[in-house]
Amino acid sequence: RLKFIRSAQTAGLTLSEIGSIITVRDAGEVPCGHVLDLLSAKLVDVHRRQQELALLESELHHLIEASQSLDPGDCEAGSVCHVIAQAHR
Repeated sequence: RLKFIRSAQTAGLTLSEIGSIITVRDAGEVPCGHVLDLLSAKLVDVHRRQQELALLESELHHLIEASQSLDPGDCEAGSVCHVIAQAHR
């Protein structure tokens, strides 16, 4: 079982999800359908996170590019950092 748990964790499953698979198996049922549902949901989550990371990457590139034209001496006392403040103007 330990090997199964490690393999399931490598596939991104949480201990709770792994526990649910083991519960199905311990009930005498074949858990393959349940496993496929969990893996499919995990894949959807991975795609969502990839999209979020792509947006973050774009925002970071934008901030870095915009910072090249800003003078640190122009940073106002009321602003923590004008590089980040500039992004939302």
